[in-house]
Amino acid sequence: MRFKLDFTFNSTFQISIHNSQLMLGSCFADEIGQLLKKHLFDVTINPHGVVFNPLTLAALLSRYAEATPYVDSDILHYQERYYSLQHHGRFASQLKEELLQRMNDSLHAGALAFQRSETILITFGSAWVYNFSATGYTVANCHKLPAQLFSKRLLTVAEITKAWQPVLQALKKLNKQVFFTVSPVRYIRDGLHENNISKSVLHLSVHELCRQFDHIHYFPAYEIVTDELRDYRFYKEDLVHPNQQAINYAFERFVETACTLQTKQAVADIHAWLLMQEHRTIGNNEQENKLFAENKQRSTETLLHKYPFLGERGVS
Repeated sequence: MRFKLDFTFNSTFQISIHNSQLMLGSCFADEIGQLLKKHLFDVTINPHGVVFNPLTLAALLSRYAEATPYVDSDILHYQERYYSLQHHGRFASQLKEELLQRMNDSLHAGALAFQRSETILITFGSAWVYNFSATGYTVANCHKLPAQLFSKRLLTVAEITKAWQPVLQALKKLNKQVFFTVSPVRYIRDGLHENNISKSVLHLSVHELCRQFDHIHYFPAYEIVTDELRDYRFYKEDLVHPNQQAINYAFERFVETACTLQTKQAVADIHAWLLMQEHRTIGNNEQENKLFAENKQRSTETLLHKYPFLGERGVS
């Protein structure tokens, strides 16, 4: 008997642990990115903070490529507080100079990661966007500012593809590979039906972009969680966000399908090393503790002998 739907998929491009990656997008990108970082990938995750909508993500990549600094006019002043509508909600301050410095620090980190990265992984979260009414500009985050300052609307497939076409053309000239995913997180505050419409727009947009560009790849994170797992026991208590078990499974599927054979082996070796490093002895037997410490050190030396480049990533 079959109790779940399995499906196979293959990527035409394989990620290597030797290379650098830049991950941008929703909170799901944060979760997978943290697992890549834990397994010692050279990955930079959301320098601007979590961003959900495709238009802001396209604009961010263009800004990273150009490295154009932020200036005072990029800041919103509202009731004695300063905000960046191009960043996550944590980019707010009572001091304009402090906020501007943080904005440009995030830009510098993103621009550096952009230059170094061979692969860029983008996770679309929602096709619902908020425009700042005074300018019509699509914002990354509303910062819990009054609703009357914004207008909400649903992006179209044509808008998303038009925004991404010049970005992807530029990335192709730079020989950068791009992975798109659609976040499996349900944005139920928009409504379940509205969430499904949003996800459909995102899927159609990614499909169209993959059809137009041969350096674009799709990783089916959405399908893995909603179709392969397909059970609320794989969600957190809010029944919206995938739990750690689901995230770990999606990560395993990512490594299995989107990484080189050498990288798969490296991840397996690093995972075994992590389990050894995270293990703790019980009791105060000095001889046993000494032997365990020696075994841990030996496992580190073995890992570094096999993968010397990990020494530059903090393994010692």
